[in-house]
Amino acid sequence: MNKKLKLTLMLTLLLLWSGAVMAQKPVFTERFNATNGKGGVEGNWSKPTRTTKEITTDNQDVWRFKTCSSANKCIKVGIGKEIGTATASISNVTKANKLTFKAAAFGKQTDSKVIVTVKSSEKTIFTKTEELEKEKYIDFTLPFNTEVTGELTIVFSSVKGKMFFLDDVIVYAEEGTQPDPNPNPHPDGEEVAVPTIEGIAKLKEQTDNTKVRLLIKPEENARVILAENDIVYLQDDNHAVAISKVVAEKFTTNFAHNQHVAGWIRGMKTTINGVTTLQATTETNADSLLIANPVTEIKTEPKNCTAAEAKKHVGEWVNIQLVSVKGENGNYTLNADDNTELTLSEATKEVVKNMIYDGALVDLAGVITLENNEKLLLHAVTADDYKPLTYVVSENKPYKSVPSTKNNVNIRLDREFISGEWTTLCLPFNATINNASIREFDHMDGNTMCFKKANEIKAGVPYVIKVNEDKVNIAAKNITLEPKDDLTAGDATHKIVGTYGINPMSTDGNQFTMDKNGNLLKANTENRVTIKTTHAYFMAKAGATIEKLLLEGTPAGIVETPHQPIATTLRVYTIDGKYLGNSTNNLPKGIYIVNGKKYIIK
Repeated sequence: MNKKLKLTLMLTLLLLWSGAVMAQKPVFTERFNATNGKGGVEGNWSKPTRTTKEITTDNQDVWRFKTCSSANKCIKVGIGKEIGTATASISNVTKANKLTFKAAAFGKQTDSKVIVTVKSSEKTIFTKTEELEKEKYIDFTLPFNTEVTGELTIVFSSVKGKMFFLDDVIVYAEEGTQPDPNPNPHPDGEEVAVPTIEGIAKLKEQTDNTKVRLLIKPEENARVILAENDIVYLQDDNHAVAISKVVAEKFTTNFAHNQHVAGWIRGMKTTINGVTTLQATTETNADSLLIANPVTEIKTEPKNCTAAEAKKHVGEWVNIQLVSVKGENGNYTLNADDNTELTLSEATKEVVKNMIYDGALVDLAGVITLENNEKLLLHAVTADDYKPLTYVVSENKPYKSVPSTKNNVNIRLDREFISGEWTTLCLPFNATINNASIREFDHMDGNTMCFKKANEIKAGVPYVIKVNEDKVNIAAKNITLEPKDDLTAGDATHKIVGTYGINPMSTDGNQFTMDKNGNLLKANTENRVTIKTTHAYFMAKAGATIEKLLLEGTPAGIVETPHQPIATTLRVYTIDGKYLGNSTNNLPKGIYIVNGKKYIIK
């Protein structure tokens, strides 16, 4: 029986294992493979043979049983209300420092316990009582450190009126060498000599079809990234490796995203779909490979990269940015900026099938392999509610709005900002921008477009903003994304218009953009201005105009682009934006805004 190994360890124990367990080896292993009875397995927790006779074990001369019975490749301790004991007397052990075993309560019994006593030459080293769960094995690790004189005796006892199943009893001894990862002999009775490889990086250097012992140290921070079909993908701080899931079947635990993996495991180094892989062999044994759920660390995240860069990270979790979608309804192609084509695994296609649409620009995250060792193939990671697809709005590419409402999706803006400079912004999603001045249209005062402060960006509404840092991350997670076509704000004659395309401005004199100081710019035939995606421009109907923007109490006026005649009309405002007329005559002393510039009258 290769019972699945289920070890859920606290991270602190895993780190201690680096200094302790890594210098241990099994000196006694009892898996009860030879024990033939009923009960003690999933679906049957209450039907063992009611006898102490003929309990056969893997180590027949070691065990003594009282009020116990055979179960299905395990034993049941206790019969009825009688207390049972299972005693192992182990010879030829000079030093021991850890005991592991698994136990489960009989049937649906509650308050069941196992009492464990460890002795050396009849001297008790420790006694410990552990509580058990019904219909579920718990893995126990009891550390100790003792010199053994004579026999090492381990006694497993039930409490009155309660019974439990016992399996996978292993004693470890501390030695000056690394542990033997294969305490059970090779099936033909001969051990196969294999090299010891420390770390994933060294494994990559081995020739394919080489049998190895792979040592993964806890400090290498190896994590489970994805378990898909028959492959488990692991990644440490710098390298990635896949493990054949035949290996995983040596466990009763299921591999899960972000688990720690450390210890010894034997297999054959191969390369599958471009990924360094440890393939299971007949010598594979997972007894010394530990799996632990992380406790305090930050969760792993994919590495942002281009498609070209992804080819250097085969086997790793990456986020390939700016991928264009052409086609839909399952018949589509995915092309990155450098024309690299991607394909998706069947499982990934199922995950994103309702998110893909023709013309979308997206980021795609997952473990990268090489289909036929050539084309990039992406395997989505969906654990912890991670989304493998993120919609992208880029100022350098036209944005095609979603054709229908998309629920619970992620989206981000791909655009650069310059700290301290005014610019325009129009997004297809709601967003909050920290450390920024945001202005939205309020009203027209004559030919002055007046803005008011806003606290957030609303989808489809054009704004004027000024950020106070160069690197601004504007994104939204788990939102409802809706089609949005009306991108204007203003009145019947004057508007600020957002754009989801890359468009040249009209040169008819009725369209304006804005410089970094908030001044209006008017395009002409010799110096055309192009408005990028997510930007906005200002527009007045024929016969009307916009002369100034009032963003912070001070109107900013029109700055003509080259070869345009300069406006000569004089317009005078107070410092707070109140229009006073077209002359400075007879004004009292003070500061005024004349044609967008400050003047002092003394």
